[in-house]
Amino acid sequence: MSQSPPPPNASSSWFNRFLRFARKPKTIIIATTSVTLVFIGYTGLSFFLREYLPPWLEKQLSKVIYRPIEIGELEGFSFTSLQLEDAYIPETTEYSSQLRAETIKVTFNPLTILLQRKLAVNIFPQKVTVKFVNKNQVNG
Repeated sequence: MSQSPPPPNASSSWFNRFLRFARKPKTIIIATTSVTLVFIGYTGLSFFLREYLPPWLEKQLSKVIYRPIEIGELEGFSFTSLQLEDAYIPETTEYSSQLRAETIKVTFNPLTILLQRKLAVNIFPQKVTVKFVNKNQVNG
C-alpha cells in the first residue's frame, strides 16, 4: 500500500513562485534600474529645490508684497509640503516694521494641478516675531 504525499502548503508554493520570479535576470535588471532611477530623480530634485527654490521664492514674494524678503534654506520636502527655515522681512525706508518667522511650512495638493490646473498653497509661519517702530516718534 502506498501513501499519498501530503498536500502542498499554499503559502510555501506562493513564496517559491515569487523566488523563481525574483531570480530571473530580467526581473533583477528591471528592479535595479527602477531603484537607480528613483534614487537619481530624488537626489536631483533635492539638489534643485535646495539650490534654486529659496531665491526664486524671494523674488516672487517680493513682487507680491512690494518689500524685500529673505528666505533661508529648504529644510525638507515631500509630495505635499515644503519646510523652509528663517524667513525675514526687513525694515525699509517706507516701512518701519519687521517680521521674522523661524520656519515656514507650505502645504499643497499636487493633484489639483493635474485635475484643475490650479495650485492652492497654504502657508503656515511658525514662531513669528513682529517688530513695529514708530518713525514719527521724536528721539530725545
